[in-house]
Amino acid sequence: MRQNQRQPPRTIPALLRQISRSNDIHEVEEKEAVISAYFLTPVLLLSGLVTSISGRTEIYTFVQSLIFFSVMLFCSAAILVVVRSGLHLHLRNHITGGLISLTILMQMFSGIDAVESVNITFLLIILVIGLMRVDLTLFLYTVLTSIGGGILLWVRLIPAEPLSDLFLHTVELTLFLVILVVGLALHRLFNNLLSVYFSQIIESRKQYRRLKLANHRLTESEKALFRLASRDSLTDLPNREKFLRELDRQCTRAEKPFVVVFIDLDNFKKINDTMGHYVGDRYLAGVAHQFSGCLTAGDVLGRIGGDEFAMIIRSISDKSEVFHYIEKLSSIFDTVFRVEEYQLRTSASFGVSLFPQDASSAVSLLRAADRALYQVKENGKNNICFFNDAMREQMSVEQRIDAALARAVADDELFVVYQPLFGLDSGALLGFEALVRWQMSKSEVIFPDVLIPAAEKTGLIDEIGLWVLRHVCRQIKEIERISGTHYPVSVNVSAGQMRSPQFAGSVTEIIREEQVDPGLIQLEMTESAFIHNLALAASIMAELKEAGVHLTVDHFGEGYSTFNYLRRLPIDTLKIGGQLIREMKQPEEASRLIRSIVTMMHHMSIRVISEGVETENQLSMLKASSCDGVQGFLLGKPMDEKQLALFIRNRAGC
Repeated sequence: MRQNQRQPPRTIPALLRQISRSNDIHEVEEKEAVISAYFLTPVLLLSGLVTSISGRTEIYTFVQSLIFFSVMLFCSAAILVVVRSGLHLHLRNHITGGLISLTILMQMFSGIDAVESVNITFLLIILVIGLMRVDLTLFLYTVLTSIGGGILLWVRLIPAEPLSDLFLHTVELTLFLVILVVGLALHRLFNNLLSVYFSQIIESRKQYRRLKLANHRLTESEKALFRLASRDSLTDLPNREKFLRELDRQCTRAEKPFVVVFIDLDNFKKINDTMGHYVGDRYLAGVAHQFSGCLTAGDVLGRIGGDEFAMIIRSISDKSEVFHYIEKLSSIFDTVFRVEEYQLRTSASFGVSLFPQDASSAVSLLRAADRALYQVKENGKNNICFFNDAMREQMSVEQRIDAALARAVADDELFVVYQPLFGLDSGALLGFEALVRWQMSKSEVIFPDVLIPAAEKTGLIDEIGLWVLRHVCRQIKEIERISGTHYPVSVNVSAGQMRSPQFAGSVTEIIREEQVDPGLIQLEMTESAFIHNLALAASIMAELKEAGVHLTVDHFGEGYSTFNYLRRLPIDTLKIGGQLIREMKQPEEASRLIRSIVTMMHHMSIRVISEGVETENQLSMLKASSCDGVQGFLLGKPMDEKQLALFIRNRAGC
């Protein structure tokens, strides 16, 4: 049983309505006990009144009758007070039962014969009322008191009363016993029925609570999943998708200009490579925290990916104010970042676009800021750049190229030109380098410096690269047919192609299908094609080398220019970039440098070709360096297939 602090309703109909609506067996028992008291009180009062009046006419004085009635009235009133109190249900029932027992005993031992039949009638009414209640306490109090009192009266009357009166009292006691047995049986049956009913309700409520709990957990899980899907786990900033949704919402609802800033941390890869990803992650989290502390109310900061962040600045739009705002952000890099025992001093580059001046959609705004950031990176990093009309024009050209590139292969708009390579001392023809071109229109030819990045960005680099390789295989057989001689041809491989583990298999399959000697295929790749994943590059190159394909490192001296990886990769040829030669102001200095490179490569059984030779002075310098071969406009320009056929015939004397 539980304690109920609320006052029960004052009327029996109200109590019955509560009982009918209740799903709690304890509440039903409590309300039933109150109804019992409401029924018993008037019966007790009426019984006391009858007894007082009858006693006044027989043996009681007026004062005695008044005292008797007052006690009955007090007991009745006390019952009402107790059942409406905040006491525990069990305690209330026991107090009420005790008061009822007191009134019954007072009635039974009043000594008034005239009211005996009336008392018996009232007792039966009390017993029936007690029998009807759910709670057993009141019933037991009334019945057991009546039986006990009846036995005492029966014992007291044995020597004084005639046999007929004793028989009558015996019948009364028997009746009380029968009522007790029947009442207990009915009470148990009634309670069993109620228990089944309420057990179903309780089980339903348990299931409801379980379902509610499961629903709550599911809701919390959904919230957690949504948070994971919209927040960056490392910095707890909005991730790219969340940031773009917020930026799109801002574009839709904006009533005034605002600013988008694209941020890239300079040289972050060096931190990861030299100190490990744990330090890199802690550094990113620290930078994010510092950036967040610089935000103005209403501005949004998100992590776009890797070491890239983006901001929406709603508070200002004037360029000079934006510049000072970003300078404040940049100032956080003036201090040293400490991660465990490491002290990190870095910088950041910022690209800025304005709404609606530069773009009006979320994706376009972010792309414009990214293009401005790219300009900062090209110009040395650690600076701020605003998107401008020149960048817009360049982006328009690139978008036009990207859109048209998809049909270039299908519409046979790509073609290949061939530039010859010559031996430096003998002048003998060593082979050719295949260079892809795109005839975008009758008057517009797209060269590799634009074509290859566009192909990588649009995901067409593998298709175009393999198309070029197949085309070269067929041209090798055509050269052999014309000249009767085998000449190897070099094919350029981009960094995007080298990131595919299937690249080597695709190359060897095409060579096998076209029935070309693998030794006549030389794949050229720049250092950027393998420097970021040397293990994968080594695996691909080993597979190609095993198939008989020759491998060349292109544009050496224009990129990372490290000899370390050359010892780990199966390289056949090294091509020194023309930029290295052109930037050498003193011929003697250039000659010494190239000679040292050649000497080192020859010790590793790697031949050396110098490309980009455009002047006689450069050629003379290279001759003094013991270089194996040269390539450049001075000796031979790229030729299309018709020009190539004529060149081969002239060389062969056909």
